[in-house]
Amino acid sequence: MSSPNRKLASTLITVPHVNAWSDDGGKESAPKFSFPSLFGLGSRRSTEVGSYTEHIIQHSPSVIVSIAPDGSTVSINDAGCRITGHDREELIGKNWWSIIYPGDKYRQLEQLVFDFDRDGNVWDYELEIETKSGESRIISWNSVNRFSESGELVEIIGIGVDVTERKRAEEELIKSEARLEEAQRVAHIGGWELDLENDSFWFSKETEAILELDWERTMNSFQELLELIHPEDRDKVDRAFTEHRESRRPYDVICRFPFPDGRIKHLRAQFDTHYDKTGAAIRSIGTVQDVTDDIEQQKKLRHTLEETRALKEYTAHIVQNSPSYIVGLDPDGICVSINDSGCRISGYTREQILGKNFWRIVYPGDKYAQVERLFRIFDVTDGVKNYEMTIETESGESRVISWTSVNRYDDDGKLLEIIGVGQDITDLKRSQAELEELAHHDPLTGLPNRLYLAVRLELALERAKRRSSSGALLFLDLDHFKNINDSLGHYAGDELLIQAAARLRQCVRLEDTVARIGGDEFTLLLEDITSLLHATRVAEKILSAFDEPFEIEGRELHVTPSIGISIYPRDGESIDVLLRNADAAMYKAKGRGRNAFAVYTEAMTSEALERMQLEQNLHKALQRDQFVLYYQPQIDMLTGELIGAEALIRWEHPGKGLIPPYRFIPMAEESGLIVPIGEWVLNEACRQAKSWLEVGLSLKRIAVNIAGPQISRGDLLETCEKALDATGLPPEHLELEVTEGFIMREADAAIETLEGLRDLGVSLSVDDFGTGYSSLAYLKRLPINKIKIDRSFVRDIPDDSDDMAITRAVIALGDSLRLEVIAEGVETEAQRAFLIGEGCVKGQGYLFAKPLPPEAFASWACRQLAGESESTPAFKATNV
Repeated sequence: MSSPNRKLASTLITVPHVNAWSDDGGKESAPKFSFPSLFGLGSRRSTEVGSYTEHIIQHSPSVIVSIAPDGSTVSINDAGCRITGHDREELIGKNWWSIIYPGDKYRQLEQLVFDFDRDGNVWDYELEIETKSGESRIISWNSVNRFSESGELVEIIGIGVDVTERKRAEEELIKSEARLEEAQRVAHIGGWELDLENDSFWFSKETEAILELDWERTMNSFQELLELIHPEDRDKVDRAFTEHRESRRPYDVICRFPFPDGRIKHLRAQFDTHYDKTGAAIRSIGTVQDVTDDIEQQKKLRHTLEETRALKEYTAHIVQNSPSYIVGLDPDGICVSINDSGCRISGYTREQILGKNFWRIVYPGDKYAQVERLFRIFDVTDGVKNYEMTIETESGESRVISWTSVNRYDDDGKLLEIIGVGQDITDLKRSQAELEELAHHDPLTGLPNRLYLAVRLELALERAKRRSSSGALLFLDLDHFKNINDSLGHYAGDELLIQAAARLRQCVRLEDTVARIGGDEFTLLLEDITSLLHATRVAEKILSAFDEPFEIEGRELHVTPSIGISIYPRDGESIDVLLRNADAAMYKAKGRGRNAFAVYTEAMTSEALERMQLEQNLHKALQRDQFVLYYQPQIDMLTGELIGAEALIRWEHPGKGLIPPYRFIPMAEESGLIVPIGEWVLNEACRQAKSWLEVGLSLKRIAVNIAGPQISRGDLLETCEKALDATGLPPEHLELEVTEGFIMREADAAIETLEGLRDLGVSLSVDDFGTGYSSLAYLKRLPINKIKIDRSFVRDIPDDSDDMAITRAVIALGDSLRLEVIAEGVETEAQRAFLIGEGCVKGQGYLFAKPLPPEAFASWACRQLAGESESTPAFKATNV
């Protein structure tokens, strides 16, 4: 006959068999639960007992399931349904193993079954099941297999207890024990426990290290411990332990512990004893500490006192001039001596304190009672005590003193004097508190830092879960903050952050948390909000607060924030998820033009991932030579003559195709990649212009856009010189375009660099003119040659009278300042005619040609030179 175990193994992993035990009321229906086979009920009383048994099984807190040999579920009690999360209809007739152990777990179970004992019964094994909702639960199973007389498997009965919470508690206990063990190791204090009922010891690892215990040197009982203690100290330890159990007072004793190599350690043992309801002592728990160094110190102090008796005057001089607080007290606490440092630190004169109770003077009120209790628990035979206490000076100031007390006795052991030596550690304690503050707060703004925010947010999430309430996390970033750091320096940036933090505090309640988590990024934690409206109102309040300019080093700076909002628990129930979602919403606000807020939606997660991937790829684009330049012709609109070209960057992404600059330039500016990308554009444009000049293509200027950080960094002049030297392009053929917004914002810082470029022979133009707030005083000082009318003013000509008026004013301004004027975005004959009529004869736009790759641009330019387009004021431009 084959082994029942093997039969069980072969049947557990079969295709589910639909069993007749169902709850649908069909012809083969049976009671919800019928487990007579569990107890072998077959007598006349089986019906009665079976009903009783069924009632017990059905209401048992344990999972009880009956499984057919083919693995299909025959019946299951309510606890089984509740714990697995499945309805009874979902389980009856289905393969029990594949439902609660899906995927790899099912195959693991198959291997486990093959390892069962021969009789097939298995006790106390733990398996992790998967509930209907996907949650993992740990079940402790007892499995009983019922066989027929011929040895065939008839039924598998599984009884399981959900031990998930217990296992989690055990894991937490293990972690706690590990933390305690680490704390003992760091503090060099060991723990131990004496089982008084069984007379057995347990030691922590640090205790074993202190006692240097190994397999040759062990102790398993109190008597064995006494045998290892120095013979002269055994009676003292035994007597102290006995008196402790009789008096039930805390036990504290110092004894010597000898080692085979001749070393002796002085050990201090402290413990207390637990008693049962009858008053019998059941176990003692305590600590052990190596105080050898302290004893040595005590010996040195005693030796010092002996020398003091012989050299009284010399010693008195030393004591009086010691920086330590030294005071002598009689056994009642009356001050008999105090040195100069003691008077200086306490603020009392010697006359005010001598003959008075020292403890009552420096520890008035309740503090005196605390000191009194402290000294009661000291062992008077100890002699040396180290402790910290806060005294009160004569002026009422609090000072922290680290005390070392030395007791002096006569030959009969009577206490004669308590000598206290104190170090004023107030400043040290204050420094420690400041370090603690620095660990949890931003040193610049004083706001909570990322670490403290995580703690506050975790507590807030717990409270929200307990109260079924909601909260909000606002993620805030200062727009274009990097430009301020680059142009005005980090001191100005720091001052801006300090002022921004102050404004943010004014926008929230006292119970809300404002934190700086790095750079120019802030978060605001709003607890117990009633609706999303509360969070959006705070965001609006912040935007309004930032409307006012910041006064930084005599300058007025307009700085705007972008804010992202995530709501908990709706948008996440963990710190990382909420921060990530609020960050995604913040980037959405930036995409809307900045100085705005956005509320997180699920769609933002995919957008944030896409943006992150794009940013990662952007770092590799330069290395992998994925950037290309397109060139848009600049035309004399009267004659059709090609006068120049503007170099425009494109990103040839291997997977996404040609990516326009508006998609990646803002990202490059935020990440700092705009500087190396700008250098590449400058070098490539100069190289291409030089190659065109060499083949006879008449091109007066190649225009290259310059980003603000390229100027702020201060090496643009050197970069241009290197590019011109490397390519051989004459400087008069290079034109650099700087946006009006940056040049007006950083005019003072930019003038020196721009003047150096002008002296180099490079032409300079102001791009997007009219979109910023130009100062005529600065325009007169700037060494520029050209202003470029922004396409936003040209686009609606001749339908928008305001745009026409602005364009007309820009042309007039350029004429009055003797600056060349060029219009971009010219797309219609009407626009060209208007511009020419107002005195602007140079332009670029789709009316003439769109931006073209180098080969197409050269072909277009050759056709122009060959006369394929007319060279009259009304010429017909070739639009490639």
